[in-house]
Amino acid sequence: MTNPFNNLYHTESIPADRFVEIFSPVLLRESKTHELFQPGSVVLTGLQGSGKSALLNLLKPEVLIAYKNSSEPWPLPVHCSKFLSASIVLRSSGAFRFRPEINI
Repeated sequence: MTNPFNNLYHTESIPADRFVEIFSPVLLRESKTHELFQPGSVVLTGLQGSGKSALLNLLKPEVLIAYKNSSEPWPLPVHCSKFLSASIVLRSSGAFRFRPEINI
């Protein structure tokens, strides 16, 4: 099985219901990844296809709704699920200069 998120920007263009079908919660088992879903700002870095956009998609309202309407369980622990929504995509912006940093 190949990584469906390995195509450049694929995660940003697939429909929310399809995202719910193919998202793997493996990255969410790492406690460091949970920092993304806590109050405050973080910089998320990693290689193409490593899951950055997929993690950020979990913050999108349409993905929250798709999970609610599907039979798939919400992949985050309760303590990481206290948010309304957020979304940001930074490409070549120099944001890596800020801290804290999460490497996945």
